[in-house]
Amino acid sequence: MRITQGVSAYQGFPACKDCGNQLSNLATDAEGHSANVADPLCQSLRELARTAQEVASSRYWKSGGKDGYNGFSEMDLRQVMEAIDMVLEYLPEGQNGTPVSEDAPIGFSLSEFPDHLDNIAAQESGRAAEFVSTLTMRIRMMLANRRLGPIVSPSVEHEIAFDDWLGDYIGGDGASNGELAILDLSLVPSDVLHTVIAVVGRIVFEAVQRYRKLNDHELPTVLVLEEAHTFVKRGPDDEDGTPTPAQVCRETFERIAREGRKFGLGLVLSSQRPSELSPTALAQCNTFLLHRIVNDRDQELLGRLVPDNLGGLLRELPSLPTRHAILL
Repeated sequence: MRITQGVSAYQGFPACKDCGNQLSNLATDAEGHSANVADPLCQSLRELARTAQEVASSRYWKSGGKDGYNGFSEMDLRQVMEAIDMVLEYLPEGQNGTPVSEDAPIGFSLSEFPDHLDNIAAQESGRAAEFVSTLTMRIRMMLANRRLGPIVSPSVEHEIAFDDWLGDYIGGDGASNGELAILDLSLVPSDVLHTVIAVVGRIVFEAVQRYRKLNDHELPTVLVLEEAHTFVKRGPDDEDGTPTPAQVCRETFERIAREGRKFGLGLVLSSQRPSELSPTALAQCNTFLLHRIVNDRDQELLGRLVPDNLGGLLRELPSLPTRHAILL
């Protein structure tokens, strides 16, 4: 597919260079894999490597410290495609026809990921190569981190499939392990806490969306955030630049507050400091359970959220007895 994309615009120099690089990579990969298989697949791979290399070499030029490829003709690339078809004849059929996607990915060793990115960067130039080199350095640092490394790239004996993790921590199919899931994140390091919470929130939100689409009815679900001002904290009015984990976490639950109801997803925010909560999330709340509140800022905020005719009732909040609450 990538080769045919190069054919459609073969007269442009960038497309020619991309197509030539792809042919060279194809030749290298085919030759490398041929050493690990038996005939007749081995011979077909070597023929593919020879054809791809000959086509690429016939159009390659180098002058004045620069290099590139002249335009490839349809006849050139048709030879390569015929060689690919010969290889495909000797390859076994896949176990199923399920396409590869973000929902059905192919597993790989994460330790090889930085090297793969470096190989891609070697074919680029300018700022793209600099960006990839910085990215791979950050990934290597993360893998080398004694605290994050086992989580990002777990060892084989501790590896767990994603669907098994969801069943254990979020809930099994048909509520087989109970209808209530409690995630205790009190010992999670503060520098990754917002990222973890945001990911869990997005998983639940996308799950109820998909459930409704596949089953034509909702799956009633409620997310309860204890100490909600930690995760849905009011942000400054002039936020700009790269989003912080706290900002991403807040925006995740603001979206759930705005859109969750139509998918059957409710949100409960429990906090002793409502004035520190996101105004966007608070504006979507239509039920309030108010215990004793003595802070002036919190009382002022609640006064703006409820109808004017209930203002007298809220004046009782500072003196509300223990184990009493006002439900609005």
